[in-house]
Amino acid sequence: MKMKKIAAIAFAVLAVTLVVETGQAFDITGGSAWRRRTGPGLSFGLGLNNCLRDICSDNDYLDTRASIAAMIGFFYRIIPNLVIYVDVQTGHVGVNARGADDDNAFMFHASAGGEFHLPLTGWVAPYTGFGMGFAYLGAWWKIAGDDYHVALLGLNFDLKIGADFFPFSSVPNLSLGPIFRFGFPVWITGCQDEEYWEDKCDDVDDIGYFDDEDDRPHLFFTGVIGRYKF
Repeated sequence: MKMKKIAAIAFAVLAVTLVVETGQAFDITGGSAWRRRTGPGLSFGLGLNNCLRDICSDNDYLDTRASIAAMIGFFYRIIPNLVIYVDVQTGHVGVNARGADDDNAFMFHASAGGEFHLPLTGWVAPYTGFGMGFAYLGAWWKIAGDDYHVALLGLNFDLKIGADFFPFSSVPNLSLGPIFRFGFPVWITGCQDEEYWEDKCDDVDDIGYFDDEDDRPHLFFTGVIGRYKF
């Protein structure tokens, strides 16, 4: 027991010494390197749109067939740990509508929010964020030669996790890193357009294809995002 106490005291003394000598051993702001990265900039990303639930797949799993997405936006790093942003994400969504022969979908999402960053070194910082905005998802398919079209419009609330890496010494203001974005839309309006039927847009609860809440899809994005600080 005595040896354990001595070891604990020695460890505490070593930790305090490191803090005193480095001055930044536990500085969650990342120090001067990250303070130089505060300010405005542009973000851009590429990845896969993912879709979960009915018009995406008969089974509740993610379907990423031939899906691709692009993202562009504006950000402002207020302090090293806090970033606010607005961005637009759009692209094709791989879907698997029930009994469809030729199916595809398109998604558009505009969002604004904030992120909390935790610099671990001078060149990497993981982060988590929250945003909200407008979302649109439209899907088209054919069954027995007939064309079908459904669309959803609403508010999207998304959580995201990622990391910023600054790997280029020649371009110190450019970061690249993975991002995972989980969207939980509140669909407000639904549209159902079937060939030979009258177009119909109404409250999503009154659209037959989406009257069951389990048929309303979630949206996901997996990709790589870059940021360039002016």
